[in-house]
Amino acid sequence: MKHKYLIDRINMEWIYQIFSILSGKMSIEEIVEISKEEGVEFGERRDVFNRLVDLDILTKQRDKTGSYVEFTPFGESVQLLYIKNREKIPYLLHMIHVLKSFEETSPRYFTTYRFVIETILEEKEVSSNQYNTVVKMLEETYSDDESITGMDNTTIGKGVVFIQEVLNESFDRLEFVDPNLFTYGLQKYIEKKTKQEMGSLLIAEKEKQELSTLFLLDKTKIEDMINKSIRYKRAFTIRYASRGMILQATKNVPLQ
Repeated sequence: MKHKYLIDRINMEWIYQIFSILSGKMSIEEIVEISKEEGVEFGERRDVFNRLVDLDILTKQRDKTGSYVEFTPFGESVQLLYIKNREKIPYLLHMIHVLKSFEETSPRYFTTYRFVIETILEEKEVSSNQYNTVVKMLEETYSDDESITGMDNTTIGKGVVFIQEVLNESFDRLEFVDPNLFTYGLQKYIEKKTKQEMGSLLIAEKEKQELSTLFLLDKTKIEDMINKSIRYKRAFTIRYASRGMILQATKNVPLQ
């Protein structure tokens, strides 16, 4: 099986157009044409639609007349969040990309995305030189693949579409995260790691590093945000062990 490590080019303007225009089942080309009339050009490629399919936000069908998309139930909740508070969308999409990287069956470009973000947060800049670092991380992670192919130096720039909407120019980590999004993301993280909807997970140093990337927070702030989440949402219980805290998910938290 040939794995895809390439992050395709997308931008927030295209995504906002889809959230704004799509209603029911629509032709991709109809969305593109309406966007063109509104001054937004998608160009020749349709990678953004495939990305939203991989994120479980859209479903895509094809027949003799063309390709059609519609929102999944999860996609409808994301569209509703877009309508209520558009500013939350880049951060949410960043989180979903990182969460997808923990699924064994997801395309491997989600892991490429996570490694790009980890590298940028560490070095506080975007540089084509980071490409070799990311490739090495992928090689160490996927020893089953003889070679990591299909990427180039533009991979790094393609990975910052969401975080450049959230972080400052120095890529400093956030001081605070919306409690609703934090709780939702933390619950989904536990679910991905344990493969259980109401799972229990030890939060040791490795997990704190992953959560730091997921939430764009410094590792030292993770525990404080978890405690705030518990106070606000009561979606977890917590107990402490010698290696760290153990979180037990206790209820589903809707995306809001």
